[in-house]
Amino acid sequence: MAEAGPLTTYLAAASVTMDAEARAAAETQVQERIAACMADLGFPYTPVPTSGDAARADGPTDAEPGTLGFAQQYGYGLVWGALHAEPQTFEDVNAAAVAAMSDSERTAYEAALWGTTNAAPEPGAEPEPYDWTTAGCQGRARHEVDPAGEAWLSPGLPTEILRTLDSVDSDPEVVDAAGAWSACMADAGYPGLTVPDDAMGLVSEALAGVLGPGTEGSDVPVVVDRAGAADVAALETAVAVADLTCRDDVGYDRIRAARRDAIEQAFLDDHRAEIDAWLAAVGRPEADDT
Repeated sequence: MAEAGPLTTYLAAASVTMDAEARAAAETQVQERIAACMADLGFPYTPVPTSGDAARADGPTDAEPGTLGFAQQYGYGLVWGALHAEPQTFEDVNAAAVAAMSDSERTAYEAALWGTTNAAPEPGAEPEPYDWTTAGCQGRARHEVDPAGEAWLSPGLPTEILRTLDSVDSDPEVVDAAGAWSACMADAGYPGLTVPDDAMGLVSEALAGVLGPGTEGSDVPVVVDRAGAADVAALETAVAVADLTCRDDVGYDRIRAARRDAIEQAFLDDHRAEIDAWLAAVGRPEADDT
């Protein structure tokens, strides 16, 4: 099946992507601007070193993810990834300075750094428009370095786009296909799973039981029970094979892709001019009309 629907593809064509090196360079600029801004306000701030992406192996190369061959060997690749995880450390270089502040100093410091608004909305309430001018020094720095990055933080069209993408799984045809998949998985020995994502969730839950803290200073958990990991790996391959087989038997991926494409295309047809105007407003080119 197609990896992305027409709306997602249209937006991706107008997106400016950065590789790991470019992201790290941009974040370095952000941190330097935060430090300058905080200094102007009379607060100490040490730029946080950029460490790039989490240090984790890319994955097995002898099988294609999403295929039966991959599922038979690696399941979803979760246990493999845990066994090949590398230490990833993060040190809060400002923690000591903040800890030494009085309560009133810390409150003023955090207000200068993070701002005083842009709080998460109450459940069910519409979010307030994001305003970088009230997001403290970090908001100002990120606006100066990558103003287009704020596009998805605003309500309105971005919210409607996300709702449209999320609506696919509640489409009646997709719900019926998920029900058929669930019944197939129950017959295969895995009852209680409602949607395909639950299969990987079952493995993730089991994997969590054999993980523990990594080396001192590392934020990446490591496998602390090798025998247990072997059991989880066996579970993972069995579940992944059953998942893939059931999805194929009931046509889940085909049905979901068809409904996703129809829903996304309808939204794109109805909102294309609005989407193009929004993309232009955030400094990104219109996508090709294909």
